[in-house]
Amino acid sequence: MTIRPIGRQSPRANVRQFVRMIDTAENLVGLGFLVNVSAGGAKIETKSPEDIPEVFMLLLSVDGKVRRDCTVVWRGAGCLGVKFAAGGPGSSLD
Repeated sequence: MTIRPIGRQSPRANVRQFVRMIDTAENLVGLGFLVNVSAGGAKIETKSPEDIPEVFMLLLSVDGKVRRDCTVVWRGAGCLGVKFAAGGPGSSLD
């Protein structure tokens, strides 16, 4: 049996990975570090979380081929939490 914190639908893995964030027009809107990740979302450290749009694409690879569509669910000091979109382009880690 997997024990999950209250409100979590899937377990999170701690990571430290550089990421880029782009808007729907594919303009760079931020840089940061993926701090933890699960099947449904992630926590990202970034200098200006208030500058990141509500909906954006998270680029997980250097070439930008590995990406996830994200929606911001919370913002904090130097970080933000996102949920991943289900289905559609950018919704696969493949």
